[in-house]
Amino acid sequence: MRYFRFTAFLFAAILLDLVSTVSQQDDTLLCNRVFSFAFEHKLIEKPMGDVIVAVGKQFLGKPYEANTLDRSDSEQLVINLHSFDCVTFVENVLALARNIKSNRLSLDAYTGELRKIRYRGGKIDGYASRLHYFSEWMRDNEKKEILRDITKELGGVLYRKHINFMTTHRASYPKLQNDSAYNLVKQIESDLATHSIFFIPKSKIQTHEFYKEVQHSRREFVILGVWHLYHSIINCLLMKEIILPSIGLRGC
Repeated sequence: MRYFRFTAFLFAAILLDLVSTVSQQDDTLLCNRVFSFAFEHKLIEKPMGDVIVAVGKQFLGKPYEANTLDRSDSEQLVINLHSFDCVTFVENVLALARNIKSNRLSLDAYTGELRKIRYRGGKIDGYASRLHYFSEWMRDNEKKEILRDITKELGGVLYRKHINFMTTHRASYPKLQNDSAYNLVKQIESDLATHSIFFIPKSKIQTHEFYKEVQHSRREFVILGVWHLYHSIINCLLMKEIILPSIGLRGC
């Protein structure tokens, strides 16, 4: 009986390792396909906004999948180009686009860029080092000169909210059962409370004046995309151009 259990456990371990290996190979293939497409279509010569759109279209039809970053026991960089949630889609497309514009078309360059975008300061140091809150994701990537939050410039309104969802819903986050991780995330939430957040009400987005402001901005910047939150909140981002400093990425 013990031999049977051991054999079953060993078989399961081998199967999981095989599935993981196949998945990694698939992701490597998908990454190389995107870079090959970029090379063939000379995307490096195009504005960053066009590059992001072109890269994003390469993943049309890929399924939505939640919690893909939380399946390992220890915090590690998860490479997954075959299924996404809203944030991992943004992160991966952004990382690939930045690689293309800087002419770094390798898997190592891509993973390095993804790590830089996904983690605070670009460094992995446990569960709490990941940028879980999108408001901090924007702020940290602005520090790294990857993007600029332009919500306020487009007439954004100050939004006061005490950010504490993760720690007040601890049971929903298995990794927060660890007291050290919980306390670190709680500190991060306290820090976020000291920063101002701006939003653009949905009613304003529908006005002609708002669209004129966005179009006016496109003389210097390129539209990146829209980020919708409940309570009719939209955060606008500006992505800095890597090659041509006169062109950036603006999203609203």
